[in-house]
Amino acid sequence: MKHTARARLATLVLWPAFVLLGGCSAIQVSASEEPFRAEDYATYAFWNVEPAEIVELDTEIRGAVEDELEELGLSSAEAAEADLLVTYRLSVESRQRVNDPYFEYYAAEEYEVGYLTVELRDRSSGEVAWSGTGTSELRLSRVMRGSLDTKLTPTDEDRDWRVAEKVAAIFERARE
Repeated sequence: MKHTARARLATLVLWPAFVLLGGCSAIQVSASEEPFRAEDYATYAFWNVEPAEIVELDTEIRGAVEDELEELGLSSAEAAEADLLVTYRLSVESRQRVNDPYFEYYAAEEYEVGYLTVELRDRSSGEVAWSGTGTSELRLSRVMRGSLDTKLTPTDEDRDWRVAEKVAAIFERARE
């Protein structure tokens, strides 16, 4: 009986930490093998970008990308005169994982993974000069609370795109 009470107490005390830390998944970055050669370009312009569903998200992405490009020494220009054409796209994928109900708060989880891809294209050649994709868990979208539960219940979590972190991680790879 003591062991069960102790296990319940540990679960009640520790599960908030696991839930909070679970939302802090690392940002994974994949990128072109060759580093971006910023010295070959002086100007950039956004081109052929499909706006995000949420205007604020689109504005945040543009601002973060502009900051990174300016840090690399590039200046903004009109698309017809820019050396580099910049585009980005967002996508979301749902995934599921089954947990051990004795050690995890949720028996099963459905979560969303967000992808942000930034592509830099040489305007004169039309070739992709460099591209990078940042990936991270956005939110826990549905959960099965215990081993006796038979369906996934929606959560009220908002997507956490972590735009500034993701764009910085993507461009960090461009500098390598």
